[in-house]
Amino acid sequence: MYDQKQMQALTAQVRALVKENHMCEAEAAAAKAMADAPHEAQPHNLMGIIMERENDPIQAMKHFRAAWALDPTFVPARINMERYGSFSFTMPRPAYDEADCPEESDAQKRRIETDARGIRG
Repeated sequence: MYDQKQMQALTAQVRALVKENHMCEAEAAAAKAMADAPHEAQPHNLMGIIMERENDPIQAMKHFRAAWALDPTFVPARINMERYGSFSFTMPRPAYDEADCPEESDAQKRRIETDARGIRG
């Protein structure tokens, strides 16, 4: 299991590798972290970013969803799913960690929506 410092180091490492287009090394680092810490959201989020960069949208969304399922409070996974799934790309860069996420107002956090069937959520 990785502690917070190790996850921060992993994130910085993968971010640098992706920036330098060393995708094989980035993928290997994320895969090792997923094997070492299978219940952590961050490695899946990183792998989703890598898959997105490698033009594999299905695998990217699978990893973003896995990250969000492992930790529904992990905002970068939600941001990446919204950003990548919306096709609007209002946030052009991926969210590697919380520092990359825009601040949400209290109103956004508590927004209640009603679907076409009148179900509120």
